[in-house]
Amino acid sequence: MALDNQHILLIEQGRDKNNRMRNLIYEVDLNKASDLSGFDKPGEYPEFDDEKTLSQRGITLAQKTQVVDLRSLGWQQEKAEGLALIDSKTLAVANDNDFGVKVAMQHPVEGKTFKDYRVNAEGKLTLDDKQVETTLRVKPLEKPEC
Repeated sequence: MALDNQHILLIEQGRDKNNRMRNLIYEVDLNKASDLSGFDKPGEYPEFDDEKTLSQRGITLAQKTQVVDLRSLGWQQEKAEGLALIDSKTLAVANDNDFGVKVAMQHPVEGKTFKDYRVNAEGKLTLDDKQVETTLRVKPLEKPEC
């Protein structure tokens, strides 16, 4: 979301190295960032370069500052999907709510996570190509305390 011609707010989200969901809002300052329009040729795309290579190419990155960690405010949904500035002190954050549910495992195999399972051609849940007694259920999200 643009704040002005040189500043935007963005949502950065995904799972961290411990598989915990992160939902962070950053302010990005574009004032000193390089104009990348001159790098729009095959073989010159900078988005795959590391920081050292970018510097060698004379590319300066935008600067970002964390504004808020939504999880620390009680955010439970997986994704934040929209931002709107209501006034100078109020930011609205929207999501599609994914119907207010998440998937929970019943009778999981010890030490295994949701990502370890697969569904076979018969629609059965498997682990290492073997059918398991683990089942999935839909779990409503808890109502946040206000």
